[in-house]
Amino acid sequence: MFLSPEQFSEMTGRPLDQVRAEADDVAQAQAEERIRRGRTLVLRPYAHADVPVEIVGLGFPLDGDVDGEELAGLGVSAQLIERLRSRQEGWEARVQSAADPLDFTPGRPLSVRLARQLQSELPAHDVYLDIAGTRHAARDLPP
Repeated sequence: MFLSPEQFSEMTGRPLDQVRAEADDVAQAQAEERIRRGRTLVLRPYAHADVPVEIVGLGFPLDGDVDGEELAGLGVSAQLIERLRSRQEGWEARVQSAADPLDFTPGRPLSVRLARQLQSELPAHDVYLDIAGTRHAARDLPP
């Protein structure tokens, strides 16, 4: 059962500010744990993301999208983060304009280059490019 901070505060008699602070601490700890443990990244666009990268394999609630700050924390260069953001924004613009949104398909050189560069900057991680629902290891993608 999910309770809002207000409901939890009322139910327990604890001050609302304390409940919110503890909830923020838990959320921060989960984000740090996710970045620390996440070793599998998938490059794929999806709506309202900062960058088209997800951490997978940790289970709920740790799986999910990452943002540029989290990638920077892993050691990804600012240049690659900006390229990923640009790619995400371009994908979202094409989806909204009903143009071809499938830039993450086989034979699209930019998505392959992004996946391979992400893999080269994060050699301790497994990076995959999602192509039509199938993950392809960035290490195995052609140059």
